[in-house]
Amino acid sequence: MRRAVYLIATALTVAAVLAYPALVDRKGGKARQTQIPDNGLPAFVEFYSRSCEICRMMRPALHRLAREFEGRANFLFLDVDDPANSTLLEEFRVYDLPSIHVIGARGERIASFEGKVGVSTLRKHLKAAVNGKGGTSP
Repeated sequence: MRRAVYLIATALTVAAVLAYPALVDRKGGKARQTQIPDNGLPAFVEFYSRSCEICRMMRPALHRLAREFEGRANFLFLDVDDPANSTLLEEFRVYDLPSIHVIGARGERIASFEGKVGVSTLRKHLKAAVNGKGGTSP
């Protein structure tokens, strides 16, 4: 299933542009449409799957990072197995899991990562985003 999602996402995203999309936040089994708040804060977006071992290993560290940057960045954790997130898989060009994106307050991409990433690397890019400094994906 995951490989099929990647192949479909790859085919559909050849000409796609990374955007600051409307996001679906799944809480308590209820879907609610949200935009990343227009509050001048950068965003941290992680695409994960419950069946992804690396995602499960990284989860506690990512939640600690969210607490560390609380009030300074928006954090969104999106399940790739949720059909409501399929458009976002295309927009963010998700090919592997976890797929992590740091987006600046003006919607510019600061960094994108796939697979296991060190928390210190993520922290560095989040600090750059919070401080209004652009970056490039590694």
